[in-house]
Amino acid sequence: MNKKIINTDFHPVFAKEAMLNRFMNDAEIACSVAVVFLTDMPRQISLLQRAVETKDLETATRLAHSMKGAAMNVGGLGFAKLAATMEKDGREKRITAMEERLTQMKNDFHDLKKNLIETFNIKDIP
Repeated sequence: MNKKIINTDFHPVFAKEAMLNRFMNDAEIACSVAVVFLTDMPRQISLLQRAVETKDLETATRLAHSMKGAAMNVGGLGFAKLAATMEKDGREKRITAMEERLTQMKNDFHDLKKNLIETFNIKDIP
C-alpha cells in the first residue's frame, strides 16, 4: 500500500498560487488586498504586542485570530500558522508563550512583506 506523506510542518512564507486562487486569479484584486494587509498589519502587531505586555489575554487572542485570517487571505501560510499558535496560546492562558513568539511574528511579517512587495511590485509601503 502506497501512502502519500504530507508534511504538515511546511508552511511557506508566501503561497502565491493559493492567494491568487482565493481571488479567482485576479492579480489586481490580490494586489489591492495585499496593500491593505501591508498597511494594516504593523498596527495589528503593535496592538498585539501591547495586549501581551499588559497581559490582556482576551484582546491578544482576538487579535491573533484576526491576524491569522488576514495572513491566510494573502497566502502568508507561515505567518498564519504562527498567529494560530498564538491564538491557541491565548485561549490556553499561556501569555509567556505569546511573549516569546512576538519577535518571530515580526520577523515572519517582514519576510511576507518582502515577498508581497516583490510579487505585486508594490510601491509606497513604509
